[in-house]
Amino acid sequence: MENTRNAGLEEKVQILIGGAEDTLSNLSQKQVSTFDLVFIDSDKERNPVYFKWTVNHSHPCSILVVDNLVRDG
Repeated sequence: MENTRNAGLEEKVQILIGGAEDTLSNLSQKQVSTFDLVFIDSDKERNPVYFKWTVNHSHPCSILVVDNLVRDG
């Protein structure tokens, strides 16, 4: 958050911290439409759930980054 402030982006960037499923549920309830950039760094067993949700809330030019997606594989 300090980096966002130092870059002068506090008014443009929203950082959400918390359990992923709770956060996604809250975003869905707020009727968030789409995201430009999503970085998924979670418990690896739930990555498919988070990725599917992200795809459903993205637009064709969105950037989706999944941490360790190609590790050991």
